[in-house]
Amino acid sequence: MKRRYWAALGFAGILGLLIAAAPNPRYLEELAIGGGFGDAADGGAIFERDGDILTDGKITAGATSVDAASLSLPHGTAPTTPVNGDLWTTTASFYSHVNGATAGPLIDASGVPWATPGAIGSTTANSGKFTTGEFTGQITLSGSTATLNAISATQFLISHKPATGASSVRFSPEPIDGTSGATVDYFRLTNTTGYVAFLVKKGDGTNNTVFEVKASSSSPKTYFRNSSGTAKVTIIHDTGNIAADGDGAFDGGDLSAGTDSGTRGVVTAWDGSGGSAPGVMKLASPDGTVWNIFVEDDGTLKVHSALPTQNSDGTVVGSQT
Repeated sequence: MKRRYWAALGFAGILGLLIAAAPNPRYLEELAIGGGFGDAADGGAIFERDGDILTDGKITAGATSVDAASLSLPHGTAPTTPVNGDLWTTTASFYSHVNGATAGPLIDASGVPWATPGAIGSTTANSGKFTTGEFTGQITLSGSTATLNAISATQFLISHKPATGASSVRFSPEPIDGTSGATVDYFRLTNTTGYVAFLVKKGDGTNNTVFEVKASSSSPKTYFRNSSGTAKVTIIHDTGNIAADGDGAFDGGDLSAGTDSGTRGVVTAWDGSGGSAPGVMKLASPDGTVWNIFVEDDGTLKVHSALPTQNSDGTVVGSQT
């Protein structure tokens, strides 16, 4: 291999001197070193007449100094059809072509117009990942009216302000097992009027609301709903009234209605359907026996050991006229 190399180099030198000595000197237009570029056995390099250099080996330049850079790519025009591995510069920046796509421009952080930034990289949708970061102002999500903003040292604002229609800010903790996650929504009916509600929705994919605090100028309420979304307990804020579609249990012991010398207390036990199910109040005796107190259609107060189903059930309490 060495003999072959030196022979080629010596021949090239002699031929170059002869051509240069002619009346109209010419130079070597192509030169192959070693086996030539792409040679399967030895590899090599080729210097082509148009200035292209093809090599199978590594190109090593001297270290950059104050006098000159090790590699210079003068400004020009971007190639029309770049191929993978191409590098070039223009008056705008430095560019490369990798995996079928052009990457660039390469810019310094100080040159980014942070006040009015454009798209970084591709103008189509893209994503990024950061280990840490700090935003000193408002973050606006592109394509929507949602913003994130630290409005003070102790307050963080999440805002959604559509031009028309309803507005909703949703929090959705995703479950580890991949099933549908429950959501928490802060909802406004319209952008100018209507009620505001805080909703907790089921995590089974039905999107049914199971808890709702509804704030409106007329009658704010709180709803506790079943799995189908039907309100079973309603608290009316302005009056303090509670309406429940179901049984109630007070384990604390006392149940008080009204206020002393203020508001009359009323306890109502309505009759059932069919005309044979009177309203009942249950009382337990010291030994735990439960007695049912009710009234007949004529107002006679009676007591019975079971739920009464007709006027004749039970025993009249005391002497009544």
